[in-house]
Amino acid sequence: MILPTPSKDNCLKIYRGTSVSLPVKIRVSAKIPFDLTGYEGFITVKSAMWDHDYYDSRAAIKKNLVFENPASGEFEIKLSPKETWIEPGEYYFDIQLKKDNAIAHLVFFKLEIIGLPTNRTATELTEPPTGEAIVENGNLEIILPEKSSPIIIYTPLISKTPTNLVETITAEPAYLLEGLDDPDEPQRNFKIKSYGAQVAFSMKFESPNNDEFNRFYFEDFSFPNLPNDCPLKNGSLDIRNNQIIFHFSEELGVEIYEMAIASIDDKVTAKHTSLESSAEPYFVPMGTGYGVLDIIAHLGDKKQICIKGNYTMPRELGEKSTWFLKIDYFNWD
Repeated sequence: MILPTPSKDNCLKIYRGTSVSLPVKIRVSAKIPFDLTGYEGFITVKSAMWDHDYYDSRAAIKKNLVFENPASGEFEIKLSPKETWIEPGEYYFDIQLKKDNAIAHLVFFKLEIIGLPTNRTATELTEPPTGEAIVENGNLEIILPEKSSPIIIYTPLISKTPTNLVETITAEPAYLLEGLDDPDEPQRNFKIKSYGAQVAFSMKFESPNNDEFNRFYFEDFSFPNLPNDCPLKNGSLDIRNNQIIFHFSEELGVEIYEMAIASIDDKVTAKHTSLESSAEPYFVPMGTGYGVLDIIAHLGDKKQICIKGNYTMPRELGEKSTWFLKIDYFNWD
């Protein structure tokens, strides 16, 4: 391409609040135009050469280019008085093309917005160009339209993403990502660190009031499937009247904090129970009508299951108990 790195001598100058038409020609060689069919074009003007504004939301000017005759490799960058009505000073300006996930950086130079005494014309937003920015002997300057000639850019073809390019996204933990439908779809190569629960789901169910253990499997309520290393996998919650037993795929210590309200006199009972083994039964206080549970099942400092929720117990024979539980599984292994 014919434009060098930006310098004080290589600066596009535009008067604030004026309309500008910047003609551009892209060539593969002196006689062969660059076919822009299927391409998207972008121009951006910013006060900083680069930043972390990934959506260019704070750009002074940003436009998507329109290619009316893409096969010719020619187009115009048109800026209205409203678009050039920005704070006078130095900016940076570039042009990029995109096709099939490939990006070409075509042009990059400094831009100076020059302030003028007259402001009231900007409100008219007239579109006819009053001057054009062009390249002349490697320098950019403003000249009258009758003297104008386009910026000419020589560039190689922008191809599709190479098929041998393998990029992956690795998540920690892996549950954050789903498999791609198209294995050839390129991905960014970076890691995502999560500080939330690896698995989170809720359980809502009713249990009959009888002398049998009624089993409720965790996997029947979780989505997506539980990880193989999760103690909840193939596990269940067994309920028989006021008796609860946790079945995990590995033995865990259990801390239970409960507040129970009696069904007859509304007496409140609060208690804390430690179970050395998750296989030990836990008993809801007799006569409870409503209760709140806060349960932590843990394997050292590496794995932790948090179960929070509430329940109601039946007042009469034949009624069912109801359970509303939120399950979170953490794994710091």
